[in-house]
Amino acid sequence: MTNSISKDFLSSKTLFKFLIFLNLVALNTLSSCVTPHEPIERFEDKEKDRKEKIESTLSQEYGGTAYQSLGYGPLIVYKPKSFKELDSLYALKEDFLERNDLRGLESSEVEDKIPA
Repeated sequence: MTNSISKDFLSSKTLFKFLIFLNLVALNTLSSCVTPHEPIERFEDKEKDRKEKIESTLSQEYGGTAYQSLGYGPLIVYKPKSFKELDSLYALKEDFLERNDLRGLESSEVEDKIPA
């Protein structure tokens, strides 16, 4: 009796059907584990969305007046004269390095003027 069961099981049609069933079960199991792709939200996008929501809410609450947020207004930086000079020296050095002009950097003595 066990001999007839093994012959039936090993018949090509039954084996083929069993392998198809096993592949479908494996495919179903693997596909159920995959999560859908969710794009990564960048910090800049979140900040822009927040700014737009705040401005639209305030413009709706206070009528059609033009709303200029102080938090999102133009940035003005006040620096002392020494900081401005140092920034210009760093800008000159960066310009020489971008152009790959090491001889010009050496002859201009910009690095000697930058304090250590």
